[in-house]
Amino acid sequence: MKERPVYRDRSIVNIQQMLRESCELYADEIQSVDCQVKGKPKERTFRELYKDVIALYTAFADLGLFDGRNVGLITDKRTYEWDIAWLAKIWGGSGAIVPIAAEWPPEKIKEYAEKMDVSVLIYADKLSKKIEPIRASLENIERFIKMGTDGKDETDETIDALVEKGKALIRNGDERYQNVKIDENALAAIYSTSGTTGPSRGAMLTQGNFAFDIERTLENVQMNGMEKKRRIFSFLSAKSNHVYETVLGFLMEIYKGASVVYSNGNIPREMKETHPTELLGTPAAQEHVVRQIRERNGKKR
Repeated sequence: MKERPVYRDRSIVNIQQMLRESCELYADEIQSVDCQVKGKPKERTFRELYKDVIALYTAFADLGLFDGRNVGLITDKRTYEWDIAWLAKIWGGSGAIVPIAAEWPPEKIKEYAEKMDVSVLIYADKLSKKIEPIRASLENIERFIKMGTDGKDETDETIDALVEKGKALIRNGDERYQNVKIDENALAAIYSTSGTTGPSRGAMLTQGNFAFDIERTLENVQMNGMEKKRRIFSFLSAKSNHVYETVLGFLMEIYKGASVVYSNGNIPREMKETHPTELLGTPAAQEHVVRQIRERNGKKR
């Protein structure tokens, strides 16, 4: 029987180490292409990602979010703000990041947040109508932070404002981000299971778990030096709360210096503008993309 080849890469023990090293190795390479901004898609480099993450970490630290507090993260689609919020919380090494499914009804969101002991909730502005009915009853939530803004309700802090606050703190000499020690075996994230065979539960994961998944997956995949030319098209919508998307469509790209496209829903146009090399999704989601492209081409003919 022919032996399966094993492909080796650099060793990592936690996600903070991975992010720091990748942003040094690939500093000026494109890390993301954002189709969710107005006008032309916005490109960001690994250097910009690093600066935004350490700035947001610094602002989070200033708010006291790293004394064992669990932070909930809920969005209707994957965004750059979702990614830097996840990384900033992970950078701090204390308490867990808790992605929450946006498709859940308000009462289930409330129940899950309470079970997972969430004390800070970061939510997408488009989900305000889902959060407002349960806001008052979320007694354990000490702080609400908004991703994006709808221009109406500015009572909550926003990720953008906190990034700017963190950058100002760093300019004034705040160096807390340089001194964070990580226990790769400590709880880092809680992901809900799909509930296929029973009630949805929270799977407890460490930074070591994520590092192991990345290394072992890449031992079985030969990249052939194409890392910096790889571009993943992220269109899984609210599935950002799944480990599948987090590892294969987010962390692995940072590890290898590849880039990701944040879709805003107009998949055929965005693919034409951004030239992705890979689609990450379930078979049903990929069939949906193919259908959109065929329909668009059919209209042209």
